[in-house]
Amino acid sequence: MHVAVGDINNDNKVDIVVANTGANNIGVFMEIGDRTLNSMKPYTTGNQSLPIYVVLANFNHDPYLDVAFANTGADTVGIFFGYDNGNFRNVSTYSIKSGSQAYRLAIGDFNNDNFVDTIVAIYASHMVAF
Repeated sequence: MHVAVGDINNDNKVDIVVANTGANNIGVFMEIGDRTLNSMKPYTTGNQSLPIYVVLANFNHDPYLDVAFANTGADTVGIFFGYDNGNFRNVSTYSIKSGSQAYRLAIGDFNNDNFVDTIVAIYASHMVAF
């Protein structure tokens, strides 16, 4: 399980996102005040996807954080795009080489185009994909 923290719903409180590998979902916990979290809201990542790593960033330049995740079982990287009040749209997935096992993600503006880029660490070949 991997955890990312950020203000997903723009309420100036820290929210938590977890990669639930065994459950094939991303879990979102919203802070509701006094450092109390609501119940986990799951977002499915697909059958046997095995999400292993999550990061938060604004990939589409709207007012909301998005969740990117590495699916080690499905050889994909997915993004849930955030919208109003901490909800997410259906997942967009991007394939990587079959059998490569996406393992970790790093984000940044690596090519200076003012858009968030993602680097994927690939477990099987000890390589990275950009």
